[in-house]
Amino acid sequence: MLVPYAAGPGLGAVLIAAGAFFTLRAVWQWERTRLVVTTEKVYLLNGTLHRRSKAVRLQLVDAVEVDQSLVGQLFGYGTVVVGPLRVRHIARPGEVCNLVERLAS
Repeated sequence: MLVPYAAGPGLGAVLIAAGAFFTLRAVWQWERTRLVVTTEKVYLLNGTLHRRSKAVRLQLVDAVEVDQSLVGQLFGYGTVVVGPLRVRHIARPGEVCNLVERLAS
């Protein structure tokens, strides 16, 4: 009796592992990213082993943007662009945008 080869269980396990890897990677990046807004500057700090920081003066900010996918809208996260700074996976991006706009004006 010949049984056709079914790649379902093995392929399913690989897809689940890949999905878990990408999800954990996104959560790790989100956990290690800090956005600090002061009355003078907006700072972006991220990284674990390789720590990186960027800052932009609020006086130089001419536009603040929010980019949210449908999933981001459902779960309350998105990307905030403040001048040259692009911050991904930030919670309540609309509130952050309003705060930066209020302090920049």
